[in-house]
Amino acid sequence: MYINFYTPFGRFQKLEKTVRIIGTQAPAALCKGIFEKEEQKGMERLCRECAAPLAGRSDKQFCCDACRTAFHNRRYREQWHETAGINRILRVNRLILASLSAAGVRDISLSDNRLKGFDCRYCTEVKRYPLRRTAYRCYEFGYLIAGGRICRITRYSEGAI
Repeated sequence: MYINFYTPFGRFQKLEKTVRIIGTQAPAALCKGIFEKEEQKGMERLCRECAAPLAGRSDKQFCCDACRTAFHNRRYREQWHETAGINRILRVNRLILASLSAAGVRDISLSDNRLKGFDCRYCTEVKRYPLRRTAYRCYEFGYLIAGGRICRITRYSEGAI
């Protein structure tokens, strides 16, 4: 017995594992893909989070809302874990620069800052100037590193670049 399938490319008939194409211009690869999907319907689908069998819609991926939420939360947590650590270091650097700026300190040794938790490997912007000078920014605070010291700690206004 034939099962008829109607697609925008024409009518197809399927008899067990054989396919007969009737009045169509569709490429054979496309026809094969359509019927492979039909054959996969018999396979048991499993929840992506807890591996429980799924029932219902053919495109269903999770057995319940709790599994869907847990799956996406875990994926988000793994994806942004490293970024959160870098943001934490940048916040510490900014707080240290803010306290130094408020105290009027414009030049300080890197060894002193490291004791306070400053990590000079992380900044939000780097600008290279002629004569091999490099300016760093951590949010609104700018500074230069020269001779093992942080020099010219300045706070930029919101409009300044």
